[in-house]
Amino acid sequence: MLMNELSLSGEDRTKIVKPGRSINPCKNSESTVRTEYISSKNINAVLLSKISRINFIILGPEEIERKSQEGIQYSTFDKFEVKGLKVEVRLATVHKKGTFFSMSGVTYEFRKVSGRWIGKQTGGYGGMT
Repeated sequence: MLMNELSLSGEDRTKIVKPGRSINPCKNSESTVRTEYISSKNINAVLLSKISRINFIILGPEEIERKSQEGIQYSTFDKFEVKGLKVEVRLATVHKKGTFFSMSGVTYEFRKVSGRWIGKQTGGYGGMT
């Protein structure tokens, strides 16, 4: 039986984002550990605890809005979209200060092959204000 569309569970999201996959929010050297803000949108603490070298501080929408008054940079998985047998995931970096807003990011595409998620970067965008 052929599947026309995937369903994406929380476990699947974890497998897509965990270390060793195509999505790597930590672009710095292997030995550096850093703290980074991340939006709670489309993500959970259990999933983030599995990404090494980054100490994530998870922020909800109200906290982001409050911190943006003085200025904040944070990451967000702003898109997990099932497209037939593939999943499109977008990882964005957002800069907010007062009324200023800027966003750039990378888009990935994943498909499940023999029970494993295989992904590749398919594009990016930058400087959206």
